[in-house]
Amino acid sequence: MMVRMVEEGHVIGDHSYDHMKHNFDSAPPWNVYRGVKDDLQWFGQKNINAVNQSMIKAGLSTGTINNIARTMLKIKRLPFTDNWRVGKIYQNCMCTNPKSSSRNSHALCDALAKNGANVFGWDVSWDLSGDGRYNIGVHELMRRIKNSRGKTPGKIVILSHDAVHKPGGEKDWAGELAKFIDQALKLGYQFKTLDNYLTD
Repeated sequence: MMVRMVEEGHVIGDHSYDHMKHNFDSAPPWNVYRGVKDDLQWFGQKNINAVNQSMIKAGLSTGTINNIARTMLKIKRLPFTDNWRVGKIYQNCMCTNPKSSSRNSHALCDALAKNGANVFGWDVSWDLSGDGRYNIGVHELMRRIKNSRGKTPGKIVILSHDAVHKPGGEKDWAGELAKFIDQALKLGYQFKTLDNYLTD
């Protein structure tokens, strides 16, 4: 899937090596962030090395692989949080429990930003239900997008999860994604990659 993403013009960011699962074994997740020193190790080179191996195996060029690594160093999103460190945008979210975990995620964002990364959250979430599928359809998602101001004028970051679009279940969520893209384009929205967020 990652190779296809690159070939189709998407960018790959860093969402941690293991979705921070090494820190918790419960649902909902508890104590996801435990401290900057350890948590920082699960971002950056550890994750880049794993992606690079997949890209080398797929036969991508050295230039393309190096570009992916640069992008992964610059674009981050922390699992389970809506924290932002992008340009002048600074937002903390008390999204994980206990509160110390949320505070640790804030400190981790600060450390990643200090190392030159942009840490993204989202403006609109295509919410998940307990079965790992979306709990709202395209109509409600479009309503939320129309009512969102976004962190930056004229830009809206949408949180979506690729695993939701797999086959199976009662609803055709891959079809819903296609319907959403079609409707958004007809309304004049454009889809752009996060590496252009501050410059476009």
